[in-house]
This record gives sequence, C-alpha cells and structure tokens, in this order.
Amino acid sequence: AKLNADLSFIFIEKGWYIYPSTLKKIQNLSPLAKIIYFSNDNMILSHNNNFFINKIFKLSIFDKINLINIPDYKKFAKKYNSNIHFTDKAYSEKIHFKKFNHKQNYKYDISFIGSCTLDRVKLLTSLEREGFKINIWGYGWENYANQFKRKNTFKGGEVFNNTYRDIMASSKINLSFLRKINYDTQTSRSIEIPAAGGLILTEYSSTHKRIYGNLSKYILFSSRNDLINKIKLYLENEKFRKKITEAVQNKIIKNIKSYEKKIDDILNFDNLDVNKKIFKN
Repeated sequence: AKLNADLSFIFIEKGWYIYPSTLKKIQNLSPLAKIIYFSNDNMILSHNNNFFINKIFKLSIFDKINLINIPDYKKFAKKYNSNIHFTDKAYSEKIHFKKFNHKQNYKYDISFIGSCTLDRVKLLTSLEREGFKINIWGYGWENYANQFKRKNTFKGGEVFNNTYRDIMASSKINLSFLRKINYDTQTSRSIEIPAAGGLILTEYSSTHKRIYGNLSKYILFSSRNDLINKIKLYLENEKFRKKITEAVQNKIIKNIKSYEKKIDDILNFDNLDVNKKIFKN
C-alpha cells in the first residue's frame, strides 16, 4: 500500500490474524482501495471466528464480504452491518478440472477424501462390512485405521492439487459428506468432484437439489440404505455410471463458474444482497 497509493482492491481470504489497525493503515495509504473479504466457511460460528476477525466485522472495515450461498450462513447479515454477496462453491480450472474420459482407468471402487469425524467412521466402516472396498485420504483417519478390516483402507493424510484431482477422476464412486458442525448444505467437493470427472454420491440438501437439478435423484442419498443401493447400482452398471458421471460434470461446468471466472463477481459491487454500509468517499 505504501508503494501503490492507487490500489483498486485488497483481497482477504479468511484473515484470522489481521489486525484492524493494519487495515486502517491500508485505508489511509490507499484511500481508493476497496477491501474485499472472502471465506468458504460459516463465519458466524465461533470455531470459524476469533477476536481479530470478529472485531473487523463489527467495525465494518470491509467494503464487501463474500460468503457461500448456504441458508445458515445468511445469519451473518443480521449480525454484522456489511455489504454481503452470497455465492456457490466453485472449482479451479487449473487445479480441479479434468474432462470426463470414457476410457478412464479406474484405480479405486469407492473413495472418500476429507477429515475424520465419528459419524463418518461409523458410516464408512458399515459400508466396508457390506463388502465394499473403501479408500480414504484425509486428516485424522490414522487414529481409526484399525477399525477397518482392510489394512490399506486408509491411504494417507491430506492430498492436494493434481493428486487430489486424479484420485477423484480414477475412482468409480466418490463419497462426499456435509460438515454438520458448519451447518453446510454444500461443500467444496460438491463441485470439485464433478469438475474432476468423478462420480459423486453426496447427502441430500435443498442446496444440492438446486445445484444438481434433475440429476439429483441419481447422486443424492438420504439414508444409509439409499446410499448402499446407489453404490451397488453404479458398481454393477458401468455404462450407466459413466453416463451419469458425464451428465453431472456437464451440468456443473455449464451452471457453476470456475474461481478463475468468478473473481469478477467477487470484486463486483453491483451484485450485493445486503446494502447497509455507507461506502467511504
């Protein structure tokens, strides 16, 4: 800011450890700059919040706040006096996208990439008892690896970038679960799995139904038995599985902008759902 008094934007993602005084200094040094905030998390909840970011929200320093289009997240607008834009989760063209390939060599039957929670341990171990081969990557699973019959069910910790994308593309089925602690009705994997050319089976929610439209009945499950039936259907019907996988990817690519294309919306001030704050001159 000292070197660029004419900055147009300051972009902050999550920003747990930024002092309000730092942002006020930026405002003084670059008075024309709009300070724009983005988070994929439910920032109204205490476990996603802290002293610094909460103080910044209360001071209305941000010119615009971008949050995810999830019903519970909209409580934020009632608590803080802010200009807020709600957007769906997205994908990166460079990191996640991989055109669906009908000749894809599948390495895994069923995969799950994500953090460990007790409800997920219970469900995935029960799926293994049904005879399904489950493959898991993510944080915390090493503590529960002995609860799975197959010694190599737990493949390793967190995965990123090309490795993450290629696992999704080379799995016949990718499981995805909503984070109950955040009251999520969509997650990053809701979009990233289809973008990578993988088949997603995920929990029912009104948001998922809106995003997937007429394909919802093929990929959303509302109970353990429903999930088991869908897994059996897709493992036993390769042609149908590929048809649905490609259809879901096409729908996502058509209806959801990538982050590379969405950045214009994130920086735009004409698409606000809440208009409370008086902009600085």
